[in-house]
Amino acid sequence: MLFQRSYLFFIAIIQICLLLLSCHDSKKTSPDKKRKIKQIQTQVKRLDSIDPDEVNNAIQELRQIGTSAVPILIEALEHDSVQLRSNSARALPVLGDSSYQAIPALVQALSDKQASVREQAAFSLGLIGALTNIQSSNTNDTLVKQMLPALVITLDDESTAVRSNAASALGMLGEIAIDAVPVLVEALGSTDSNFRADIIAALGLIGEPKSIIIPKLTESLKDESPDVRQCANFHLERLSAINSVVIPP
Repeated sequence: MLFQRSYLFFIAIIQICLLLLSCHDSKKTSPDKKRKIKQIQTQVKRLDSIDPDEVNNAIQELRQIGTSAVPILIEALEHDSVQLRSNSARALPVLGDSSYQAIPALVQALSDKQASVREQAAFSLGLIGALTNIQSSNTNDTLVKQMLPALVITLDDESTAVRSNAASALGMLGEIAIDAVPVLVEALGSTDSNFRADIIAALGLIGEPKSIIIPKLTESLKDESPDVRQCANFHLERLSAINSVVIPP
């Protein structure tokens, strides 16, 4: 559990960065526009499958196509099919450096009537936001900052899974999500231990301001949940190693 929460963000970001390299290669060839659109539409339709392998294969095909698939996937976020909306949100982060264009649509998807769509939209926003920070530009930074208020509001979603993914997304954004820290701290009052652990992970990844983060992580070492305690301990040790922070005894 600790490994999943502490390293999931880093692993996902590294994997997608590797995928971006092949996306750039795929953009070197430009088949006929109509043919490419038809190819994209075919793969997007496969995202409506209940077969996980079918969906994964479709996402890989879309990854090979690259960023030209982004507009069609954005349209799919408004499809009648819940499965298609959710899997379209899932596919967007792997489509290259233009996936940031989907941020407004994914923010809107946080209000989807189906929790599964909101859950995936939140996580994908975190991934895209993290990648956008790596490939920073003024336009991208503006879009990333636009997602912060929506993710903060989503911390109060009726679904625990959606709330947890919103917290995870804020953590993936790192220090840019510093304005969300007060709300995350307040959410530590939740009775759901899994949610509290995800919040602790997010606070540890945001890392600032230390005057708030360190005391809250230290306080969470006494949480009744082993997952919360382990997560707090991990991030205290990580912050100590990175910033020479003195951990209170």
